[in-house]
Amino acid sequence: MPSRPLTRPTVVPYVALWDSEIPGLESDLVLRYRPQLHLAYKDERPEDRDPHGTLIGRISSSPEQGQAVYSEMHPSRQYECMLNLWCQVCQGPASENEDGVLFLDWRTKRSPSTWPEKSLTRMPPLCEPCAVRSIAECPHLANEPTFTAVRTLDPRAWGVVGSFYRPVRGGWYCHRGEAWVPYGDTRLHALISSAMVVELTDVTRVAVEDLAA
Repeated sequence: MPSRPLTRPTVVPYVALWDSEIPGLESDLVLRYRPQLHLAYKDERPEDRDPHGTLIGRISSSPEQGQAVYSEMHPSRQYECMLNLWCQVCQGPASENEDGVLFLDWRTKRSPSTWPEKSLTRMPPLCEPCAVRSIAECPHLANEPTFTAVRTLDPRAWGVVGSFYRPVRGGWYCHRGEAWVPYGDTRLHALISSAMVVELTDVTRVAVEDLAA
């Protein structure tokens, strides 16, 4: 692997957002009252909610058109990779062995004292070749001295990252900043999710040099 990341990645991850992909309109949002007050889409479809009933942000899908926005993920593609344990880069099966599924993770302000055990991540898993490529090329990882490769036997669905909305005269108010909210939290009824979050449990650290290129 190169000693420092390349100026530009050689591959666009499957989960990456493209600047041709346009968010849905706030005018499509409504409040519904059954079984309880909650945020919804006027013409809601089954794919608008995750398996836990959380509303997912609508964004058009036009991968490989325009410019890739490497710092952001397309909500639907991120969910696909988390739910199916697909590699976030190539969309193939993530690497899995007797120690579990392969993820890359790094310490943040949100990390528990047991990190990387019980770490929360919105970054989907990877296959080994794509993990090696990501470590070599990702500018973000170059600035994260605490990042590590891990395998987890139990990547548990924890919750979501999203934005809270509330109705105001003439439209909607979106609260600034992103919120990390666990499943079961009553505030999810007022939130639009941009990513699913999993908790990495039963973790084993993996030496980067042990990953197959």
